Amino acid sequence: MLKLSCGSCSSRDRIFFPNPMFLLTCVQFGFYLLSPILVMYYVGLDTDKKFNLPGFWPDPATLNQIPKEPHEIQAEVARIRKARAEKRARLEAKARELGITEDDVEEEK
Repeated sequence: MLKLSCGSCSSRDRIFFPNPMFLLTCVQFGFYLLSPILVMYYVGLDTDKKFNLPGFWPDPATLNQIPKEPHEIQAEVARIRKARAEKRARLEAKARELGITEDDVEEEK
């Protein structure tokens, strides 16, 4: 058996070797504690360079622009009303071709 102390040393002066399971527990604790911190640190640095996908986000010029000025709002409302009137006229013409009238629709209700 290996003695780690000399004959003149007392028992309290011996070198302390902790239990291997205690060391394993300490390493696990450090790993569990530092892993999420390191992941957050990695993800937080230079996200523009790491996760940049060209063409992923649409250009702002191609997006729907919300009208803010009163004249822009009026023009947009007029455009929507015109589109609705055209759609209604197209559907009424199609209904006439098929022989459907308003009286037929009211009778079904």
